[in-house]
Amino acid sequence: MKITGKEDLRIQKTMAGIHAAFEEMICEMDYDSITVKELCARAMINKKTFYRYYECLDDLLMEYQEDISNDYLKRVRGLSIPDDLEQITREFFRFSASQGKAYENISCSNAYRDIQASMQRRVMTTRSDDDVTDGSPDSDEQSVFMSYVTESTLAIYRQWVASSKRIPIERIEEMAVELVCRGSQGFENAKRRKRTAEQCDTMPPDYPRP
Repeated sequence: MKITGKEDLRIQKTMAGIHAAFEEMICEMDYDSITVKELCARAMINKKTFYRYYECLDDLLMEYQEDISNDYLKRVRGLSIPDDLEQITREFFRFSASQGKAYENISCSNAYRDIQASMQRRVMTTRSDDDVTDGSPDSDEQSVFMSYVTESTLAIYRQWVASSKRIPIERIEEMAVELVCRGSQGFENAKRRKRTAEQCDTMPPDYPRP
């Protein structure tokens, strides 16, 4: 249940307790080990109250995931891939570094692979400004490119967390920009060369070539 701040104070307190207990449990155990019974005990509510707002734990997890994704997407609103990839990469690491243990577990633990994939899909809608038609060869290439960007960025973040963040955030941010963005430039340059070649093929024979 999304809280707008206009609800009865008792409802707000109940939802805050549910969210706090859920986040606490995410920090302590895998998702499969979380039960409604224990969550309710920690939130000091009965199960009937929980099911008044959620049909199951998956709904609560999805709401938690959406809140995280929305917070990140607000930071990169107006930015697009590939034009603003460097800034998007920097914002991802700055945002991630500001989050807590629950975010780290959801982003890094194998127990949350499904929810990680859902978050990636939402973030990957930050598409290129290029006019790409779904189902076309260019669309397929763009999907591969976006997968590379998201997977490589997450891989760097997960390794940083696994190494207890010994690398300063400023340095890991620079490394991510170099590895992800500079590596992607070859693909973008190839696309530009392809467009230029296609444009040349459509020009009259006597038209000055670029």
